Amino acid sequence: MLKAHGWLGRTLAGSALALALCATTAGCGSTGTSATAGTSATAGTSATAGTSATAGRTFSGDLCHMVSSGELAAAHMTAPCVQAPTEYRERRNLYEASWGADVAGRPFHLLIVEVKEWKGKYAPIYAKFNSRHLQYQGQPFSVENGIGSLHAETFHNWGNPGEQPKKGHLPALPPHRGGEAVVLVGYRLGKITLFDDSASEPGLEQTLTQIARTLAAEL
Repeated sequence: MLKAHGWLGRTLAGSALALALCATTAGCGSTGTSATAGTSATAGTSATAGTSATAGRTFSGDLCHMVSSGELAAAHMTAPCVQAPTEYRERRNLYEASWGADVAGRPFHLLIVEVKEWKGKYAPIYAKFNSRHLQYQGQPFSVENGIGSLHAETFHNWGNPGEQPKKGHLPALPPHRGGEAVVLVGYRLGKITLFDDSASEPGLEQTLTQIARTLAAEL
């Protein structure tokens, strides 16, 4: 069953407006421009999709094709995937893909998959820090060649801002469901965020875990 965690409520304070805007678009992402892994986003930075994170394994960065049709169906997601331009930096690469709200009146229907890939001599330090962080937060679950952690909860947020409450009544606080699964494999950290009001409590956790394990197998 879902467990209450304060992290999600705090996160929503700054993201509710952005999520609501997703309900009017076909997909939620950066600019809708798909980035090809291996294309340099910043002059003078590495243009190679990561090969240093896990010995002997490369990572394409193509997150849109890593989530299966069955996993998208489990997340009740039919909106197209939008892959954000890859961010290449001296010490890390950042990959992100998202599937936006596609049903009117459901602004909290969103799936985001992110991968942070550390590089260079500090990569082991970053990986060790995040390994400890995962161990004391959330609900652990097993993944291939790594560790996983899950947070999920049912929370309440402000209702439709266009609807004025009746005199003497407080604004509506409709319930929403959301969660986050995090996996660490080598020097790569994957994060899956899912908001899905139509999911059952155990169903949300199951979908997050399934997508997280699929991602971990590619890291």
